[in-house]
Amino acid sequence: MCGICGIFNYKNQKTSITKDLLVRIRDSMIHRGPDDAGVYISPDKKAGLAHRRLSIIDLSEAAHQPMCNEDGTIWITYNGEIYNYREIREVLILKGHKFKSNSDTEVIIHGYEEWGIEGLLKKLRGMFAFAIHDSRLTIHDSRLVIARDRLGIKPLYYSYNNSTFLFASEIKAILASRLVSKEIDPQAVVLFLLYGSISPPKTIYKEISALEPGYFLIISKKGLKKYRYYNLKDAFLDKSLANISEGEAIERVHSCLINTIKCHLVSDVPVGAFLSGGIDSTAIVALMREVENKPIKTVSIIFPDTPYDESRYSKLIAQRFNTDHVEIEINSKDLINHMEKIFYAMDQPTIDGVNTYFVS
Repeated sequence: MCGICGIFNYKNQKTSITKDLLVRIRDSMIHRGPDDAGVYISPDKKAGLAHRRLSIIDLSEAAHQPMCNEDGTIWITYNGEIYNYREIREVLILKGHKFKSNSDTEVIIHGYEEWGIEGLLKKLRGMFAFAIHDSRLTIHDSRLVIARDRLGIKPLYYSYNNSTFLFASEIKAILASRLVSKEIDPQAVVLFLLYGSISPPKTIYKEISALEPGYFLIISKKGLKKYRYYNLKDAFLDKSLANISEGEAIERVHSCLINTIKCHLVSDVPVGAFLSGGIDSTAIVALMREVENKPIKTVSIIFPDTPYDESRYSKLIAQRFNTDHVEIEINSKDLINHMEKIFYAMDQPTIDGVNTYFVS
C-alpha cells in the first residue's frame, strides 16, 4: 500500500504549484507509505506529483518515486503491484527499452512509451492506481493521465474546477489541500443507507469523485475525458462456457484460482492472508499451500464469547495448513477506544471498515 497524489493546473497559467502544498497533501497519507517519500514539480510549475512508499517490489533506492523516463518527459506516481511485470519487461527490453531498476513502476513508464495508455492497460495484470504526467510534445502542452485497475482494488479519488485538477489515494489527502469544499452529497448519503457503501464515481463529498474500476482519465488544456478500458460484463459474453461440463467448469475455476494465487505471491517481502474461517479465506489459504511450501502467515480478527466469533474455524484451518497464525482479539472496549481512529481511516462511510482497521 502506497500513497499517491498530485496537482495539475491544466488551464491555469498564472498559479504555480508549490512543494509545501504537495508535501502537505502527501504527508496526510504517511500511514500508507512509511518507507520513502518523493516529490516532482514540472519545470513550468503547472504539474506536481508526490508519493509515499511502502516497499514491496525492488526495495532499493532505484525504485524511488515519482519516477521518470530517460529524458524526463514522462513522470509517474504509482500505487499497486503488477503481477506480470517481469514478462512485460522482457518484451520491452527486446524492443530496445533500457531499465535502471527492477521495479514494476519502471515497466509502466516504458510500457506507456511503447503502447500508449490504452495499449498498456490491456497488458497489465494486477492491482494499481497511477498518474502519469506526459510532456513529450512540449512542457507547455502536457497532459496528465490517471488510471485504476480493472476491479478497483486500489483507490483513486479526484477533484477539479475550471483550471485545476487534484488526485490522491485518499479523500482526506484531497481535503488536506484546503482547495476543496467539504459539502456533503445527499445522494451519496442515500447510497450509504441503502447499500452500506458509496459506489464510484460518487463519494460522500460533492466536489470529490472516485475513478471507477476499469477506467482511465486524460486531463489536458482541452479539459477532461474519461475512457473505459475494461468491463467485467464482457467476461460473460463467451457463450462457449455454457456448453462445458460440470467437471470442466470445476477444473477451469481451480486453474484460474491457482494462477491468480501464484501471481499474488510475487513479492520481495513476506506475504500473508486474512483468515476468517469462512469459505473464501479458507480456499485462498489452501491454494497458497498448494502452490508453495514456504511459511504462510495468517491473521484473524476474533470476538470471544460472541455468537459471531469464528475463531474455532480459523484455528482449524491454520492447523490444517500449518500457517503462522495470529489472532487479534477485539471487544467492545477496544471498539470504543479506537472509534475516532476507525472513522479517520475509513475516509467516508462504509459498513466494512472495522475489521480492516484492526487487521491493518
